[in-house]
Amino acid sequence: MTKSYILSGKKLPEQLVEILNALGKIFASRRIEFFIIGATARDILMEHLHKAGIRKATLDIDLAVYVPNWNAYDSLIEEILSTENFSQGNIPHRIVYKENYEVDIIPFGDLERDGAIHWPPDETKAMTVLGFVETYHNAIDLTIEETNESFKVVSIPGLMI
Repeated sequence: MTKSYILSGKKLPEQLVEILNALGKIFASRRIEFFIIGATARDILMEHLHKAGIRKATLDIDLAVYVPNWNAYDSLIEEILSTENFSQGNIPHRIVYKENYEVDIIPFGDLERDGAIHWPPDETKAMTVLGFVETYHNAIDLTIEETNESFKVVSIPGLMI
C-alpha cells in the first residue's frame, strides 16, 4: 500500500520545488516515471514528514528515472539541457540548475543488467541500481500543497536498500 502525504512547498527549499516542478513537467510530457532518492529524500522524509530534525545541508538532488533504454535517457537529458535554467554538469548524469544546484539523474528499468547500469558508449563504467524498481513501486507519494504537483519519494526502507 502506497502512503500519500501533502506537504507545504514553503517548508522545502525554494530551488528544490522549482527543480521538481520544471523537471516534473518534462518527465510527464514524456510519460517518464521518476522518484527522489538520496540525501534530499532523507531530508524530506525525516525532517518534513516525521519531524525528526536531522536535516543536513545539501545543495543537490538525486532523481531516479524509469526509462526503457539509453536512447530514451539521452533524449530526456537533451531536452532538459535545452531549457533555460539547466546546463551539463561535470559527469554525464549530472545537470546543474541555475549554475548552483546539482541534479543527478540516474536511469533504471529496462536498461539494467544484473542490477546495474553500464554507461555508454563503452559500458566500462557501471553503477548499481539494484532494488530501484522495487523501491520505486513502494515509494511515498508526495503532493506539494501550493502547486498540487505530485512526486514520488523513496521510502525509509527503500533508503536502507
